[in-house]
Amino acid sequence: MISHNSSVGLSGKAVDWCSILDSPMPFPTYVFAKPVESFVQRVAASITCPVDLPATAALATLATAIGTSRSIEIKKGFKEYPGFFAACVASPGTGKSAAIRLVTEPLRQRQITFLEEYHSEQLDRAEGCRPPAASPPPESVIVTDTTTEALAVDLQASPRGILLVQDELSGFIPSLLRYRKSGDLQFFLSAWSNETIKVSRRKRQNDPIFVANPFLSIIGGIQPSKLSSLSSDRDGEDGFLDRFFFACPKASQFTLWSHETIPDDLVAMWSGIVNQIFGLRSGTVGSAGFPDPIPMSPDAKSLFIRSAHGLESAINGQVLPQHLRSFVSKHNRHLARLALILRITRWAAVPEGKGSFVQVVEAQDVNAAIELYRYQLSHWHRVITAIKPTASWGGVDALLDWMQRKGLSTCTPRDVVRAGVGGTGTTSDAESLLRLAVANGYGCWDASSGKPCFMLAIKGSNETLFTQN
Repeated sequence: MISHNSSVGLSGKAVDWCSILDSPMPFPTYVFAKPVESFVQRVAASITCPVDLPATAALATLATAIGTSRSIEIKKGFKEYPGFFAACVASPGTGKSAAIRLVTEPLRQRQITFLEEYHSEQLDRAEGCRPPAASPPPESVIVTDTTTEALAVDLQASPRGILLVQDELSGFIPSLLRYRKSGDLQFFLSAWSNETIKVSRRKRQNDPIFVANPFLSIIGGIQPSKLSSLSSDRDGEDGFLDRFFFACPKASQFTLWSHETIPDDLVAMWSGIVNQIFGLRSGTVGSAGFPDPIPMSPDAKSLFIRSAHGLESAINGQVLPQHLRSFVSKHNRHLARLALILRITRWAAVPEGKGSFVQVVEAQDVNAAIELYRYQLSHWHRVITAIKPTASWGGVDALLDWMQRKGLSTCTPRDVVRAGVGGTGTTSDAESLLRLAVANGYGCWDASSGKPCFMLAIKGSNETLFTQN
């Protein structure tokens, strides 16, 4: 792998952007507190899926447990709640749904408790000959297939927040992007940013639903072959996909059986951590000693700022592809949310470690969040190169077949466009196709000329196929 980067990276140190972008990073499970790391690893082993899937579900579950109870202060006047939108990209039968279901189980148990309490209250009223209370629906913590209006009602009744589980995002996201005028897309953009939501009721137009400080996390799965269905977002400037944490692990060997199980003590420990976090009450310091918002320590703040400057340098110096600019523009918000999730999880996993350190997010939390952001950037890059139909898996095959038929040893994106390989119509299309080829192990980037350029080699051969200056 030839490095094309001499800029500082996410932690202020030199980083090889080539290695980060060309091959999706493995999920850095070591960023979690040890009990959480052990739990997600055992979940992955028990259902024979990549650890990325339960680990991503764990982040969504932990974010939801925190909800609006705590936020992190980036600087005076700027704070972030840990809302977390995530997509697990994997083929059918990989274990996406099973991983999400196992990891989010503590939320489901809490939801059952909410419903039982609600029905018990209604029953008491009926037995006491009192009319049913004209109250909102029961508090929710996890919902599935729902409409925007119904979700707004649930959010109004659940000020701490909700996790929306979408089994298949390939239908959910495109519908939002296709029908922008309906207001549904703006609803989710506002929810991610914790901005006030107003939703008009279909049957009671004069009685809109207001949610002042909505908290929503989302998790779901999508197949690699369906990524092109998300392409319409790139035609606008909504930045909806920029808000997502994509987990796009490499395909693992197909396995039907594993003797591995999840020990009961690990399941209990995971539930205990999630419930410990739910014990943090909104707007109160509480016994845990967490202020709200939680500031960063001086060292953590310094590391956070160096991370931002490192990405600024990489984008402005054209070390990172410019199509990453919109995603990177949300670096501060993503990094802050990840640091908050990891900080509170670390406290909940080791409750006996209470002390003055609980007053701040520390450097180790920001360092761990940077590792997750590196992962996020790596996988987001891989996904975005697959979003346009021209940059499909079939397009890569067409590219290699075309070059073999023509007996070409080198070619440029312009050559690819002129030949219309894979349906490419512009140089940008060709570059997306070539990026996808590189992301799937058919070559690497090279900048020996002083400017990042493409280099592609036939898999299993040392023959250089193409370069671009």
